[in-house]
Amino acid sequence: MLLRHSALARTARRVASAVLFVAVTAVMTSTVHGQAVQSAVGGVMVAADGMISNATVTERGKIRQAALDAMAEVPADLTGKCEMRKVSLKRLDAALRECAANGTAIPDAVQCLAGLQQIKYVLAYPEQNDIVLVGPAEGWKIAADGTVIGETTGKPVLLLDDLLVALRAVSSPNPMVISCSIDPSEEGRQRLQRMKNRSSDPRQAAAALENALGPQVISVDGIPADSHFANVLVAADYRMKQIGMGLSPSPVSGLPSFIEMMRTARRGGNAMPRWWLEPDYGTILSDEDGLAWEITEAGVKTMTENDLFNADGSREQTGKSDPVSRKWAENMTARYADLSIAEPVFGQLQGCMDLAVAATLIVRKDLLNKAQCQLPMLAKDHATAALAAPRFVASKASVARKSRGWVIACGGVQLNPWAIIDRTETKTELAQLRAENSLAANSSWWSN
Repeated sequence: MLLRHSALARTARRVASAVLFVAVTAVMTSTVHGQAVQSAVGGVMVAADGMISNATVTERGKIRQAALDAMAEVPADLTGKCEMRKVSLKRLDAALRECAANGTAIPDAVQCLAGLQQIKYVLAYPEQNDIVLVGPAEGWKIAADGTVIGETTGKPVLLLDDLLVALRAVSSPNPMVISCSIDPSEEGRQRLQRMKNRSSDPRQAAAALENALGPQVISVDGIPADSHFANVLVAADYRMKQIGMGLSPSPVSGLPSFIEMMRTARRGGNAMPRWWLEPDYGTILSDEDGLAWEITEAGVKTMTENDLFNADGSREQTGKSDPVSRKWAENMTARYADLSIAEPVFGQLQGCMDLAVAATLIVRKDLLNKAQCQLPMLAKDHATAALAAPRFVASKASVARKSRGWVIACGGVQLNPWAIIDRTETKTELAQLRAENSLAANSSWWSN
């Protein structure tokens, strides 16, 4: 996702900076009682035509109430916090197949993957023809923005819909790196470059910049643009840029905006910084038979480099970054865990990354064949949510004084799960862990 934040160019009388931002959301879907309930992540709505707008206070209240009305009470045996909840993909697939055959609604517990909040282990069981996902879990509730979060930790729960999208993305004949971006049109960039006579009035200057740049275009690669997974990527990057450029106050301490850091730095930050979010995982561990896999040190980091914009509006990546941009990226990375609670979309992004890594392990390490496990509903037959795909955003500008020229901040989210699972080491103890975490023959599709 690329967001453009532009500053006013130098004028003879004064120098000001304008930050261009775009408001974009991910749509949260909770398919409860057979109905898809759409909610805005980050308080921003996606219209049917793909245009983005901020949700009003009234709309946000209705979004949360709709989710509350649709969500059933959490089953008593899923309310407690559990460090090692196990979800059988074979039995989950069978549960979906049974619902389809009977024409019944998919239970909330299935939609929320039994409250899983992280994938720590992927275990294959040839003796049971099964693959099991294991990780911490708890009961769930609805957050103020409509996100489904853990009832005690506030960390978002993983969603079945995101698992389906991840499995199908990494199983496609020509899988791609999963990413999102928001780009001004080439025409808009050219108009911006040609602007010469800019008003000294901040509001007039901001309006002129917004008008010159015009609507910006959202693109998503590697997954369907109308999926919940894709919308999470877009929303997380939007929120990062809004906080970074001072358009929204940081919800956590220790994370001043990039604009504030530029003002106080001895040397101003680069005029064209670029930040993007990507996974920050440790080595993937495996038993000697390749049946038990551990995902270690799961996290998200903020990367940075500087861009160069040419006179024709084209962008070049320099591969370099300045001290202020690097420091802001480091602050964002250091505060990410807290941000994931304060802003649930960051936690959702982490969860989507976990699901993508787990799905890639299943496919790349050939676990389905090793376990002789068939998952027709998860792999193809169960439909994923088709939401309004974010396609366009209106440029908005705010103005602050700064003794330099253009400030254009770019960014995105990039997820390459194949690179993560290529870093592997053997851990013989995982064989015993696998043996200890098999599901009993008479258990449900999940177990503690």
